[in-house]
Amino acid sequence: MNIDKTEELLKEKEALDELDQKLLHYINQVKTEEHVYRQLVNELGTWKSGNGSDSFEEASEDFLKEFGQKVSQLEAISIEISGAKQGIDALINVEMNKGPKF
Repeated sequence: MNIDKTEELLKEKEALDELDQKLLHYINQVKTEEHVYRQLVNELGTWKSGNGSDSFEEASEDFLKEFGQKVSQLEAISIEISGAKQGIDALINVEMNKGPKF
């Protein structure tokens, strides 16, 4: 077993864990903000004054579509981080299994 290599892998996994937690926290904040925005749009839905209302509704739909795409990208990054963590776990297991067996 290569202790230095195992320690390096454990530090890398720890850094990925921290990054993943920060990313998940950010995703949750963004989703909360989206929810607040949607509530505001629903409350403003009673506002009906011709073209202004239509323009606002169209801009809101565009914003929410783009917003959803960005959240999806963040979630995809989170999945990649999870995959990297699993790969590091596999490498740690390989390192731990090296060396003499008792």
